[in-house]
Amino acid sequence: MHKTLFAVAVAILAGAATAQDAPPPSDDIAAHDARVGKPMFVAAQDLSSLHHCERLLRVRSIDGDDAHFYASCPSGGAPIEIHCNGTSCHEAAPQG
Repeated sequence: MHKTLFAVAVAILAGAATAQDAPPPSDDIAAHDARVGKPMFVAAQDLSSLHHCERLLRVRSIDGDDAHFYASCPSGGAPIEIHCNGTSCHEAAPQG
């Protein structure tokens, strides 16, 4: 009986891990990153699209609800930098 209770407790604790605990993917593509929630992803994509840049977002950094993405723009210039706090996203200062 103790083994069964232990197995149940382990299963419950394993399920308690959040997307924030997930390791980043081997690439930097936001759509592949479990730490990026769908509402934040859509808000960042909308901002990129509004500036006529690619909808393929890449992750610079993520810390909870604070995330920094970038996307290439067809103009050939610097990529658009996007900073999000939850679903509130705005254009950020260029990197580098």
